[in-house]
Amino acid sequence: MDVEFSQIGNMEETPMFFEMPGVRGVSVKGEKTVSVKTTGNEKNYFTVILTCPADGNTLSPAVSFKR
Repeated sequence: MDVEFSQIGNMEETPMFFEMPGVRGVSVKGEKTVSVKTTGNEKNYFTVILTCPADGNTLSPAVSFKR
């Protein structure tokens, strides 16, 4: 069975979060509470799918959203 390089590929799925609040902030030294403003979407994400065929061509990324 002959298989062409264009028919062989590597695929990677990577989750991307809509919001990634930082771990560092700016506040007055010694302050007990520091508020972080977010939209509430820290846990919501979409998936980016990247594919690379063995023949060296490039393919556009695909994006998958969950309902």
